[in-house]
Amino acid sequence: MNRPPANKLKGEWRQIFLRRRRELPPEIIRDWSMRIAERLLAFPLFYRASVVMFYLAMADEPQTDIMINAALRQGKTVCVPRLRREYGLMDAVRITGLDSLRPGRFGLSEPPPENEVISPERIELVTVPGVVFDCQGGRIGFGAGYYDRFLAAASRAVRVGVCWSVQVADKPIEREPHDILMEYLLTEKSLKPCRP
Repeated sequence: MNRPPANKLKGEWRQIFLRRRRELPPEIIRDWSMRIAERLLAFPLFYRASVVMFYLAMADEPQTDIMINAALRQGKTVCVPRLRREYGLMDAVRITGLDSLRPGRFGLSEPPPENEVISPERIELVTVPGVVFDCQGGRIGFGAGYYDRFLAAASRAVRVGVCWSVQVADKPIEREPHDILMEYLLTEKSLKPCRP
């Protein structure tokens, strides 16, 4: 039996799971984001990490503001992504507060150009957004490969996929050689290790 190529299947999954994400009302997003933040802040690997990286959320993604502010209050070095001009590449850039962020590409906020770039090797824990995740650590993003390329260089970092429970597939995602697996999956319901 012929199977469709992995990128075609990923495209179909993106449509289905983006629809689920976009259907969530703002009050649910606020409530579930708080639950996610509470779980991460109680996670021993987060507590021990001194250099952490957070994604900057789109409106329908789990919001990271609470986690970022808590990490800053705890004295951690906090990084967020800044997209490079080269397609598919991003840097981890240090921030000292959310007030310095400005509009960037794809409707995402980003730090100003003068902020310090942090080497991926220094990052101890990274939160990773996505469209679809599975319990084995598989992830589908938007298809540009920003996180897969970045995570390949951030070899020390504990990789925590962050999503709503409605974005977790009930069967494994087909993987490609460049796909980087998550080590933990964090939703409003749980924080669990992935089982490859």
